[in-house]
Amino acid sequence: YKATAFYLGGDEGLLLCPIETCLPLANHIKASFAKVMDEKLGDAVQPTISVGVAIFDRERPLAAAIKSARDAIERAKEMDKKSALCVSVSTASGNNWSAVDHWGDGWDRVDAAVKAVSARRLSSGWAYDVESLLETLPASYYDREVAREALQQEVRRITARRTTRSGDSVWDELRGPQWWAVAPDPTQREQLANQLHLIAFLARQSQRSVGENVEPSTESEVAQ
Repeated sequence: YKATAFYLGGDEGLLLCPIETCLPLANHIKASFAKVMDEKLGDAVQPTISVGVAIFDRERPLAAAIKSARDAIERAKEMDKKSALCVSVSTASGNNWSAVDHWGDGWDRVDAAVKAVSARRLSSGWAYDVESLLETLPASYYDREVAREALQQEVRRITARRTTRSGDSVWDELRGPQWWAVAPDPTQREQLANQLHLIAFLARQSQRSVGENVEPSTESEVAQ
């Protein structure tokens, strides 16, 4: 993952890695932790792990990035029952925002989308299209099952239009059939919107790196 450890001790650690490996590294930390706990504790109640990721411009002071990583891990730990990932983004233009959610379909979707864009199987504009669609919907829209089914089909149509290879399985990889199976609450809608925004951001970084054949000017701090 091209990561450098700043410190590892007790139940915490701080790593520096390129932006393109920050999510795979976070998932690897989570999976490795779960494997060790399962081997050691078996069926006993197992501890959870939360991870905070700070994405920042490499020209900015490192101290601010470390603080962002610590703030991200605290936000992840504030989730009910913890066991969450928070990604905080600070752009060179001064914009700051974050996405936080429990481990599961949401982050699996982010990971699958970024990988599909990097492999040029999915257009980098997919997340923006979906995000723009959702912004037009009132909160009451999600209360009706028939409306949620119609929304799922529309997002599936957008995905098919933005898929670069005919017959590709991107929709299933994006956990499409699980979207809006039940009415999301306001927090869940916000989590999805922020994750789509993150996908669009990471997709732009990926396209910039590939298209210009240069390293992206962004680094990541991973705290756990």
